[in-house]
Amino acid sequence: MIKKLLTLCCLAAVLTVNAAEAVTAPVDFAKLPCPANARFADGVWTLTPGKPGRFATLAFALNLAYRKNLVLTFEYRNPPADGVSEAYLAVNFFDKEGENTFNTFKISREWQAAKIPFNQLKFIKKGRPADGEILTRVSIYSRIANDRKPGLANLELRNLKID
Repeated sequence: MIKKLLTLCCLAAVLTVNAAEAVTAPVDFAKLPCPANARFADGVWTLTPGKPGRFATLAFALNLAYRKNLVLTFEYRNPPADGVSEAYLAVNFFDKEGENTFNTFKISREWQAAKIPFNQLKFIKKGRPADGEILTRVSIYSRIANDRKPGLANLELRNLKID
């Protein structure tokens, strides 16, 4: 699993925002610092990786205690990129051991609302999070459809929050 995660990170254009301390819900992502390789203006994170890869990823460190009544909501769109076809938009929450959840949404050129109720989160290998378990980060990314030919996928996000 660690090798797979390291490979994923090396192949992705991962832009991470670090939280200095644990956060509590509600989480308003607009109040967190914007990653250096992304742009945050007028309430929108605009993300185009600096070099071709398989992913365009925006990742936030959270250190948030899981509660089943929480909900992640946001809006997204995938502006067209020359010669690139995206497969899906994905959201992963990670725990302290690096285990992750996996939720997907259809690629959209127009703004689309996305919602992930925490009571539906399920780690890939270990199942549902325990109440109070720490979610260390969340990653939202566009995945290039053809993993043999890297590209520059575009991703725009707005209204990210956990309530």
